[in-house]
Amino acid sequence: MSKFDQVVVSAGDSITQATFSSDYLSTLRKRLKGQHYEFVNAGQVGDTSEGLLKRIDKDVLAHDPNFITILIGANDARRDIEPKHAIECYRHTIEAIILKIRNKTNAPVALISLAPLGENPHSSKNKTVEQFNAVLKAIAAKHNLGYLPFFENLIPALIDKKTLDKSEFKLNLATALIKSAFKKYILRKSWDAISASNGFSILTDGIHFNDKAGNILADLILEWLLSVKKTIQHNYA
Repeated sequence: MSKFDQVVVSAGDSITQATFSSDYLSTLRKRLKGQHYEFVNAGQVGDTSEGLLKRIDKDVLAHDPNFITILIGANDARRDIEPKHAIECYRHTIEAIILKIRNKTNAPVALISLAPLGENPHSSKNKTVEQFNAVLKAIAAKHNLGYLPFFENLIPALIDKKTLDKSEFKLNLATALIKSAFKKYILRKSWDAISASNGFSILTDGIHFNDKAGNILADLILEWLLSVKKTIQHNYA
């Protein structure tokens, strides 16, 4: 018997890879310590849905997962291309990812809704994010997958801010990453402290998130894992 009976592979971009963002997988490892879960980080900085499709075999399926979570699309959504075209490309690619997974494994899959881009919940960019999330929700329903409402759980924190952010999304990513890395790894500040110093509530730089948001995501994944495991145990009882 392996030390780890349950392998959870989490696929995504830099948000999952966690060099520049709260490490929600580390949080899950701590919460489930001693319960025989292995969390495999399949995040890659700068990745898009197309990039994940290309590497799904070696980075996800090669680990023979018992559970799979997917949080991908922030870099798709923030690109400056016509939203309708971007959304249809995203739909096609996520469908292709699910088809590849289903051809290799019956492991339960959860699609995680994308976090806001910037902290203005009513910005044009976040309207696009909502459309991306509608795609994820529809695909999850179509293929009987989990859908974890991360975006939906973050929005109340933005609406409740003392001063509602009314700005449109703008991000110089390279500059933002350098500043965050300096504060985190040189000044040893927490992600929450970095977030506050930049005037954010849940994000650190407009795209990556702090520990407050990371804990919300960890809660959603944990709830899904335990629910699916309970269903599986009931079906085999």
